[in-house]
Amino acid sequence: MTRSMRIMTAGRSALLVEVDDLASAIELGESLRVWRAHGSSALRDVIPAARTVMVRYDPVLATREDIESALHDLPPVEDHGSDGRDVTIPVVYDGADVDAVARMWGVSADAVVGWHAARCWSAAFPGFAPGFMYLVRDGGVRRGGGARRLGNGDGGAAEGNDTAEGNGTAEEDGHDVPRRATPRLHVPAGAVGLAGRFSGVYPRDSSGGWRLIGTADAVMWDESRDPPALLRPGDRVLFTPVRGRVHVHAVTGTESGESVAMASVTAPSVTAPSVTTTAVTAPPSGVPKRMHGHPVDYGRPGPRVIIERTGMAALFEDDGRSSSDMGVTGSGAADPVALHQANDLVGNDPGTAAIEITAGGARLRAVGDVVVAVAGAKTPLSIATEDGRMLPIMDQRPVLLMDGESLVMGRPVMGWRDYIAVQGGFRVTAVVGSASRDTMSGIGPRPLAPGDAVDIARGPHTTVGEPSVWPSLPMSGRTTTLDVVLGPRDDWFSRDGIAGFLSTRWTVTPQSNRVGLRLAGGRPVGGRIDGELPSEATVPGSIEIPSDGMPVVFLRDQPVTGGYPVVAVLTEDSLRLAGQLPVGAEITFRAVGSSAGADGRIDDAAMTDRSAVAACSAVASQPGKASRSDDGADADDGDGDGKDIRA
Repeated sequence: MTRSMRIMTAGRSALLVEVDDLASAIELGESLRVWRAHGSSALRDVIPAARTVMVRYDPVLATREDIESALHDLPPVEDHGSDGRDVTIPVVYDGADVDAVARMWGVSADAVVGWHAARCWSAAFPGFAPGFMYLVRDGGVRRGGGARRLGNGDGGAAEGNDTAEGNGTAEEDGHDVPRRATPRLHVPAGAVGLAGRFSGVYPRDSSGGWRLIGTADAVMWDESRDPPALLRPGDRVLFTPVRGRVHVHAVTGTESGESVAMASVTAPSVTAPSVTTTAVTAPPSGVPKRMHGHPVDYGRPGPRVIIERTGMAALFEDDGRSSSDMGVTGSGAADPVALHQANDLVGNDPGTAAIEITAGGARLRAVGDVVVAVAGAKTPLSIATEDGRMLPIMDQRPVLLMDGESLVMGRPVMGWRDYIAVQGGFRVTAVVGSASRDTMSGIGPRPLAPGDAVDIARGPHTTVGEPSVWPSLPMSGRTTTLDVVLGPRDDWFSRDGIAGFLSTRWTVTPQSNRVGLRLAGGRPVGGRIDGELPSEATVPGSIEIPSDGMPVVFLRDQPVTGGYPVVAVLTEDSLRLAGQLPVGAEITFRAVGSSAGADGRIDDAAMTDRSAVAACSAVASQPGKASRSDDGADADDGDGDGKDIRA
């Protein structure tokens, strides 16, 4: 099969494939998933979006050339939507924007409702939050047998061909709905919206700029379900108008091709989708928790630690999860090297969940004897004994914390995040296959708080690791050079804009967190072409350039999709260093490759000839830019010595 594709580099382990349209992106994504399911261990993840497919691969098992060759040789998937389910969602069409949409189209509000409810919608790709799915009209009409169009303000919908007569009519497969000029600060869970050619149901309270036309009571994300997301790519969705409010019944899993009836009409109040709070203590003896269908073996009862202080943040993190098809990012430790080091010191498997401490300041007390180790940022450590002595810990090493003793952490003098591991591992409930806290999506074990008691699993006795010196990490007042691979959207910027991006000394601002680092510098990145970028997948380490020209460096809790051009992607080593950058640290970027390919040469043609890209982008522009890192947390500076450090 010959596909029209533009293949761009997205770091050293991902490719962004641009295709002609959404249908092509969905087909290519399904073909890649079939290839992965039939033995391609090199593929890590496949994320379709409006006009692109992000292909993440293991660079140890495959080269860029291997993946490119496979992309060109992939056979088409026949009837790639056949495995989807039919999901019926009752909707009260009481949205605040129904009348505004009707005025745009020159029709009545009833006609808008009839048009939306008469269509069969297909789940195309996940979006900005767990459980959110971009829905597209699949061209099929739910009832009546023909294509449906909206008449000009007569309050009804007429059967006919696929065209609309007159200005302001809504065609069944071609009418865009512009986003609000100013997004709402609060959109309630269950809101049904329109944007561009998409529809969708907000899975939780959030901000948003979609045009709201109704309210559904379907629980789009429920961590007690397996899987938690109601919709998955390929599902067919039917919206059923109801006049009263609705009440959601429990949904059981169904095989492919079966229907899922979501709700029935009952009482006059709409309740928000339920939220499952994840406990950090062990389940009762003999009642093992389940990790979405898979039992968790907690072992025999063991000791515990009491959280006395958390510092800025204390989160459970492990190696993360792989559930982008549900709108969930990978998350995981901001510094996986430090996580693995801490676990190695106490004899655990490298990816065992540990406590990630940001900016030090934590204190933990042992109940029972505990073998503990801290790795990552160079932080003053000591053991506070019951008789009042303070025993310093001078390096990264396993120590025995005896019953009643406390581990005390000061402020980091180098780096930003530490990992506390205990022998046997913490007994913590996994969500979607991981115990990591995803601060972007709000899933995973809740942040730890003073007074929390965390149980420790008792496993077989293991050999502890050898002590090691603290690593050299970034500091406030020190310039860190981060290596980047230019692309995939470096061609959205002029040569001068790229040169300015690479030559500027940027500063990490207090509005930085696990989602991303917001940078400030002397000059914004300039030379950006006009036009809006359709939403497309991001990877950890992506560097977005928003409209203000100030870079945002995505870390481990990055959104699954984003709406600003990504000028470059950090290398894996530099991504680890970025996770250790304190507020006030200065950084520069060094290009070690570009969208030209693996040889690292900058493609001059891509840097200068951008008229075709601009024209294409203007035509293909879609709304749906909610997935941007716009939450922040204040932080404290570390100390610096003015030296430079390189990745």
